[in-house]
Amino acid sequence: MKKVLLISLVLLSTFLAACSGGSPTGPSFNPYIGGTEGVRMEFIEGQPPQEEGAILDNGKSSFAIGLQLTNVGEYDIDAGDLELELRGILPEQFGISNSDLVKELEDPLPGAKKNIDGSIIPGQFSAVSFDGLSYQPDARGDIPKTFQVNLCYDYKTYSSTAVCIADDVTNALTDVEDKEICQINGVKSVKSSGGPVQVTDLKQLPQGGNKISVIFTVSHVGTGNIYKVNSPVGCDDNLANTDRNKVDISVSLPGTSSASVTCQGFDTSGDTATGEITLWEGNPRTVTCTIEGNSGADIIYEDLLDVELSYMYGQTSSVTALIKDIGTANN
Repeated sequence: MKKVLLISLVLLSTFLAACSGGSPTGPSFNPYIGGTEGVRMEFIEGQPPQEEGAILDNGKSSFAIGLQLTNVGEYDIDAGDLELELRGILPEQFGISNSDLVKELEDPLPGAKKNIDGSIIPGQFSAVSFDGLSYQPDARGDIPKTFQVNLCYDYKTYSSTAVCIADDVTNALTDVEDKEICQINGVKSVKSSGGPVQVTDLKQLPQGGNKISVIFTVSHVGTGNIYKVNSPVGCDDNLANTDRNKVDISVSLPGTSSASVTCQGFDTSGDTATGEITLWEGNPRTVTCTIEGNSGADIIYEDLLDVELSYMYGQTSSVTALIKDIGTANN
């Protein structure tokens, strides 16, 4: 939450500057890079080798399946929070055991970052390989073999949105000067970090008194699959897996805000509302929250609503290589 609060303070200072004296002096700063990916997975050239005759049957050649993993999103992945699984082979036929089919990230994989001057620090990359493979049987003819690698990792996406808060909503709707400070009713601009699950839009509506409604949409914008964080079965895409398409959500205002936030179906602890949603068949899902001002004075101001999305994400990639028949083992 410290990381989110720091970003929120930077955003808030920019928004408030825009509201105190007409047009801002420069472009609005977005602390996020954005994008729809978390980890990009690519096969390393030559692992496995693609040339004909590079992989021989009868255990006559050894090869590896290597991948480069680049964290192009903006969440830092800790060691052990990413796993790769090699699929599509019988391990004994390739001279390895079942335990060799799974690899974990051994070092942290930091995400991309944007500096205050707008420059970008790219996300880090790591190479992971399944080594010591060799095709043991007599192929009895050349065999094209497809190797599939499943990637599963924990990830988070952050969003920050300036919302208009008033202790007298009716006055904020009618008072011309109040409208110049901020709009109590309308669609707001969402700033989101890079990741495959995002808050894609947000609007606020007046309830009356000192309350406003905030309705935002959570969408799957990536190409993989979503699972609940800490699911005991990991990224198992079986339809019977009840942890598919689940996202944990945390909604909060800055700790210094005079307002409070609650969300339908969520628990509230301190200044944060937390809950879980399901993106049925990957479709977008709306969340409705209420922000209640409680300063006890006729105050209208903009504040930042922070939304944190936590999930496990699964991706799959495959490559095909040719196993060359070199004749019987007795030749």
